[in-house]
Amino acid sequence: TSIWIIESYLPATLPVVIPSRLATFVLRSNLFPLGPIPAFLFGNMTGGSPSGPLQYDFSASGINGTLPTTLLLPFKGGPVQRTFTFNVSSNAIIGAIPNDWLSGFSAASLKGFTLSLANNNLNGTMPSGLFPQAMFGNYSTFDVDFSDNMLAGSIPNAFFGNLTFLSSIRFAANSNRLTGSLPERLFSSNAMLKPLTLGMSFALGLSNNSLSGAIPAGLVAQATSANLTFTSISIALDGNQIVGDLPDLFTASPINNITVYTTAQTLLLNISANPGMSGTIS
Repeated sequence: TSIWIIESYLPATLPVVIPSRLATFVLRSNLFPLGPIPAFLFGNMTGGSPSGPLQYDFSASGINGTLPTTLLLPFKGGPVQRTFTFNVSSNAIIGAIPNDWLSGFSAASLKGFTLSLANNNLNGTMPSGLFPQAMFGNYSTFDVDFSDNMLAGSIPNAFFGNLTFLSSIRFAANSNRLTGSLPERLFSSNAMLKPLTLGMSFALGLSNNSLSGAIPAGLVAQATSANLTFTSISIALDGNQIVGDLPDLFTASPINNITVYTTAQTLLLNISANPGMSGTIS
C-alpha cells in the first residue's frame, strides 16, 4: 500500500491509524502546515507489517515540534532484509535528537537505512549511542544526513561503534556548530565496511563547523577490513579550524592495503578554509 501527496493544497487531515501494510507514505513539498510528526506512524500498523522496502518522506511539508522519543521500526528483522527510509528534511523541527531514538532498530538486520534530518532547527549534541547493535545485515547501505541544523558540542568517540557489515556509508553533518577535535576513533575495532566485488563507497561530510585539532591518522582505514577496493571516497572538512599536517588517511595501522579504483573512481578530500593546516600533498 502506498500514499503519495506531493505539492498539494489539501488540508493536513491525516488518518488516525496507518492503512494495512503501508509501505510508502510520501507527503513531500506540500503547501499546508503538517504540524508535529504524526505519532501513529510507527508501532500502530494494522493488518500486519509490510513485507518490502519502507519509505516515509515528509520533507518540506511544514512539520514542527520535536522528534518523537523513539523511532519505532514497523517490521521485525528476519530472513528477508529490508530497507528503511525516513526523510523529514527542510522542516521546522526543534529540540535535540534523543539518545535512544533508534533503539527500536536493534537486531533489525536492515539491508539499507536512509535518514535525513537536514535543514531543520535541531540543537543539542550528537547522541553517543544513537546506532544500536545488529542494526544491519551483510553488505548494507547507510546514508544519514544531519546537515544545516544547530547541533553543537564534540563528535562522540566511536560514534559509529556499533555499525558493522556495511558496503557503503555516507554521513553528513555539514553546517552545524560542532566543536572539538575529530575523535581518534569514529569507528569500533570491528570493521564497518566489508569486501564487495564491485568495491565500496565512503563519504564523510563535516564542512562548515568549528572543528579543531588535527585530523586523526587512518581516518578512512579505521572503517575497513584489509584488502578493500573503493569506487568512491569523499571527505569534506572544509570551513573548520583544523590544524597541523595532513596525515596518512588510508594506510595507518592496522590497515595497510586499501585500493582505490584507477578507473571510474572518485577520490575527494576537501580541507580548504582551514588556515592552520600545513604540509604537502604528494
